[in-house]
Amino acid sequence: MSTEKKNPPADKKVEDIKISTVERKPSAIEQKISISSEPIVKPKRPTVVERKAAHLAVANEKISAAIDKSKPDKKTADDDKPEPIKPKPAVESGITEEDLSAVEEHLHSLDEILEFAYAAKQGGNFKLAIYSYQKALERYREDDYAPFIVVDLSSLYKEQAAYIKAIKVCEDALKLPAVVRSESARKECRENLAYLRVVQSVLLKHRALSTPFSKISRPIRAEIDAEFKKQSVFSAV
Repeated sequence: MSTEKKNPPADKKVEDIKISTVERKPSAIEQKISISSEPIVKPKRPTVVERKAAHLAVANEKISAAIDKSKPDKKTADDDKPEPIKPKPAVESGITEEDLSAVEEHLHSLDEILEFAYAAKQGGNFKLAIYSYQKALERYREDDYAPFIVVDLSSLYKEQAAYIKAIKVCEDALKLPAVVRSESARKECRENLAYLRVVQSVLLKHRALSTPFSKISRPIRAEIDAEFKKQSVFSAV
């Protein structure tokens, strides 16, 4: 009896070879790595500060768009009819309280409000800057920095020729806790208030009450300073 092993059929060998030579298909991640030759990095989640900045940018864009929309269209070349001269409004109009309050939820501290107000002022969004300073006074009336907010807010009103509002802000400032506690702060606040009243009186005399403070002519400015100095001398006696 023979003990020799029988060879497998020829077709079986071919089948085994085919099976052994089949390559494994690389996964999608492996294909991406081979194509980019760079490791796959997990995307970084934005931080709280980054998310807040993004929300604030969206809100600022919305307010800026509202301001641009509120501005009148430029005159066309065909329009040769002269328009009547109108005094520049004290504060830009056309922005609703809903538009302005859209940014309020993004301002969580006094520093954030002041930075936002400064950026709005630098960008020419005076309505938004004024609104921000008003909110700062409402929220942080008890803060020692409140008198300085009054200074910034009254300066904005002066540049918008809103002298009545600037005077009102300074009058209210006399009741701020930080002003009540400090004699020097009360003195400075009264001096600012007296000066604003002189500015308003002299401008009214010259029928120039719609003139922003920085646009007041030198002769009128000299008259304002002289009148304020005279009143200061009388009050000191």
